[in-house]
Amino acid sequence: MECGYLLGCDGAHSVVRHQLGLAYSGETLESNWVLADVKLDGPAASDQIAVVWNPEGILALFPIVGDRFRIIGDVSGTEAADPSLEQVQRLVVQRLGSGFRAHDPIWLSHFRINERKVDRYNVGRVFLAGDAAHIHSPAGGQGMNTGMQDAFNLAWKLALVLQGKAGPQLLETYSPERSGIGDRVLRNAGVLTRVALVRQPLLRRLRNLAFTNLGRSRRFQRRLVEQLCETDLHYRGSALAPVLGRSGGGLRPGERTPDLPCQGPNGQTRLHALLRSGRFVLLSIGAPLPPIETDLAGNWLATASAEPQLGYVAGQTYLIRPDAYLCSCTPSAEQERLVALWDQWR
Repeated sequence: MECGYLLGCDGAHSVVRHQLGLAYSGETLESNWVLADVKLDGPAASDQIAVVWNPEGILALFPIVGDRFRIIGDVSGTEAADPSLEQVQRLVVQRLGSGFRAHDPIWLSHFRINERKVDRYNVGRVFLAGDAAHIHSPAGGQGMNTGMQDAFNLAWKLALVLQGKAGPQLLETYSPERSGIGDRVLRNAGVLTRVALVRQPLLRRLRNLAFTNLGRSRRFQRRLVEQLCETDLHYRGSALAPVLGRSGGGLRPGERTPDLPCQGPNGQTRLHALLRSGRFVLLSIGAPLPPIETDLAGNWLATASAEPQLGYVAGQTYLIRPDAYLCSCTPSAEQERLVALWDQWR
């Protein structure tokens, strides 16, 4: 097979990674876990994740659809093998109570937690994404999101390069941006896992007390949702997020931009809808649509204007990447500095 670029999304045992000779550095944790997708009868909330801190080990309950749930439980000290439905039922009764019944299994499996990552996500024109580049504890449920965001980060850059709208140097930002995110995800998931696996009785009581109280905090709940969804991650310090001036108390370069209603070239729309075209958006806040050179419109840049909202300051213009992260911002009178940023990536 011959191709101009190759993206290895072939999992934890990636053939592409092995062929590149990249080390998958990290460790395997000494713990066993069961995973069961089953139908579950009992008083389980269909719109909430439940985590049970049991002296025998943690059990997490994730609603999927209807009465279908995913059960993940720590069974360290037992044989590492796929569980039977009867074993899952005993685990449910032990840690949730006798009012629950697991039945009609869709998937019964077991796993051990690996925390591993490559130190770079590409070699020349060959790139890695998802589990081929990083693998970590399921604590926090970030594996799928992280892999998809790897692919999204590379996709818009590769599209602009293949369309001749950007030079190949744009692709050099993929590895440092996503590797930095991978480091943070591994660290966060690792901390959550080690907290969950605490065995010492006093530490378990302190953990349970802390999480019980924190769980009632709206601020903590919002922070946890942001972490699970990965909307709290950023590319601050990236070559694609230069600081051109003060942000005025609004979004900073490298941060994710919230969606908002705006006036686009063809009428009322929303920011994230404009970004689906794969172009950057030059967004003016509290001022009309910014004028730009006609050869830029429809090429790599779209323009829009919006009213001030949280994160968006009146009198500022924002250059937003196709993946909804802020490239940079300036006072609206200096917006040509934003357009000029693209010159280094052509």
